[in-house]
Amino acid sequence: MSRRTLWMAALATLGTVAVLALGGRAWLARKAAAPAPASPVAALALAIELAASDVAPVVRTDLTRALTVNGSLRAANSAFVKARVPGEIRELGVREGDRVAAGQLLGRLDATEYEWRQRQAEDLARSAEAQLQIAERTLANH
Repeated sequence: MSRRTLWMAALATLGTVAVLALGGRAWLARKAAAPAPASPVAALALAIELAASDVAPVVRTDLTRALTVNGSLRAANSAFVKARVPGEIRELGVREGDRVAAGQLLGRLDATEYEWRQRQAEDLARSAEAQLQIAERTLANH
């Protein structure tokens, strides 16, 4: 054995003797006077004393994890909605971010401007037909 190992063994032995001499006798006396516990759980109960502030009632709850992230979100699937005719929105059935299905009615447009443009186009077509008839008569007369 090395010198260092011998010194460490000697110090450990002296420490054990000192503990037994100072407080070990009282501890050994208490241990001998106490009845032997019937089970390991009972031994654990005898060894640990808890204050009232150390005890809390058991409550069933869901454990959640939260992760704070900075940045912007982008939808995996998105679509751009565009009207085929001009007009103002009269009724809107969904909001931005709502899920929609194919063929679902999103909103209704005010058709007033569309109807005016349609009447104007019909009037222009009737006017062009009248001018054509006048031009055909003029041609037939000459």
